[in-house]
Amino acid sequence: MPYKPKITTRGISTTTVSTDNIPKGSPMTNDELDSNFLNIRDASIGIAADDSTVIDIGLGNTLKVIGAGGTTTSVSGQTLTITAGSATTGDLTLTGSTISAPSNANLKLTTSGTGAVEIHDANFIISDPGAGNEAQGEIARIGATQVDFNHNGNQNSTFSIYGNDGQASGAVIPFQVDMSQQAQVRINNMLFPTTTGSNGQVLTTNGSYTLSWQTPPSLGNLTVTNYTISSGGALLRLDAGSAQIQMDDEVNMDSNKIVGLGQPTNANDAATKTYVDKAALINDAITLTSGSPTQSINRNTAGYVKITLQTNGTISAFNNFGTGQTLQLLVIQDGTGSRTLTFTPAIKWEGGSFPGLSTAANARDIITIFHSGEAASDAHHASIRKNFA
Repeated sequence: MPYKPKITTRGISTTTVSTDNIPKGSPMTNDELDSNFLNIRDASIGIAADDSTVIDIGLGNTLKVIGAGGTTTSVSGQTLTITAGSATTGDLTLTGSTISAPSNANLKLTTSGTGAVEIHDANFIISDPGAGNEAQGEIARIGATQVDFNHNGNQNSTFSIYGNDGQASGAVIPFQVDMSQQAQVRINNMLFPTTTGSNGQVLTTNGSYTLSWQTPPSLGNLTVTNYTISSGGALLRLDAGSAQIQMDDEVNMDSNKIVGLGQPTNANDAATKTYVDKAALINDAITLTSGSPTQSINRNTAGYVKITLQTNGTISAFNNFGTGQTLQLLVIQDGTGSRTLTFTPAIKWEGGSFPGLSTAANARDIITIFHSGEAASDAHHASIRKNFA
């Protein structure tokens, strides 16, 4: 702590004296004079640092101010103020806690050997030197848990991440944010919209690196759910006009049928494949009763038809029966038997004529009909295998 000397003064004829302990009216003794000189010798003053640490400077000690050039001092009453000004170290200028490089020069921190440049602070901030203050000019802030760019929203600059082609002519910047345009983002030169779009909208390009939100075109009565297109029970038709509809993978029809195939024109057409025309894959069943004794058969619907006779019946027509196709009929008598079946379309029977059905109750006959593609009177060729028990 600073030491204030204790000085004893005596005056025989004076009444105004300065002392800490004055027995007036007698001269000072030699011991008192010695004590005064010792106290003056041991006196000191205190120097306080920024952190309030105090050091004592005694008489005979030297107070030396070491720092940058431009340091100034001032005295007010009994207070001596020492102010650090700007200084230079090489080409650098030190002002307070700021280190500045010459105009347009780089400030480079280089370590020796394997050392590293370490910055120990809550935030590392990069600012625009032309701004009014650090907050207004803040470009980037690196903290312990986040990295911010344009933290205070005052910058109109661009943040870019370059690829390995760097500054090459015509190089595409993989990622870029233009903070002067509502933070517009480009990825591989594609400009993304700054709005969120509406529910159901999709991103579309104008062909010139600009994306925008668009409402998908109406699909009419179709409903698209994930990977499923539904027509609400109506016919779903794929029409490519004069082009082709190409499927490069398997088509799973589940338990449904492929119907209405046109005539094949080459070996790759689906209609030439056995899995399309195989009778066992598509089937139907009809019952001829007294109330409905006549029915037609649609080859698009079935290649195999089970016909149960509960009365004498008639097959009035074969619809959509194409060249090269076959039709299998399983004809079953009811418990009464002796029912007959008549075919309205012309049929050429094996052996020259229709031999008739088995007449026993519950008898089963199999009729196979082949379409030759000839005129209607010669197109259907049939054979019968009878009386399956």
